[in-house]
Amino acid sequence: MTNLSPALAARVAALLVRDFLRTATAGRCLRLDHLYESDCHGIRDVARAQLPASSSGAVPVQIAVLGAENRADDTVISPERAIELRNRKASALLLLVPAGADSPTASSLENSFESIDLELILRAILRDLVGHLPRAQRELYDQVLAAQSGRPRVFPLSK
Repeated sequence: MTNLSPALAARVAALLVRDFLRTATAGRCLRLDHLYESDCHGIRDVARAQLPASSSGAVPVQIAVLGAENRADDTVISPERAIELRNRKASALLLLVPAGADSPTASSLENSFESIDLELILRAILRDLVGHLPRAQRELYDQVLAAQSGRPRVFPLSK
């Protein structure tokens, strides 16, 4: 489980929108697991704000946090509601799953929702950040990584 700062949650949301949601087709169901519930809500809010309005002709995308009960606005949905939305195939669906959201119905979602690897997202963010460093700092970063060869990495997401 990862506890994300608001800035990191915003980066995760931006990457989800760029790499998964902007091109999602109706009926595509994705899930991102192993987050604190507060991070799920933060990512949902930022990602929702970055998506075009559904009236723009784009495929509508629904982003929801998995919970025990449904909220009227569908920002939090139960596993049963997630299955209902999946079966309708009217929009793409990203389900943000808080750690510990285990139930037989929630477990069944693992088979029917494409899992997004949080570690891959964090590595992509790190690569982007390193790529924007001035050349001298990038070279120093690479030297630190080279000096770590054969030792546990200080920066485990670096390569």
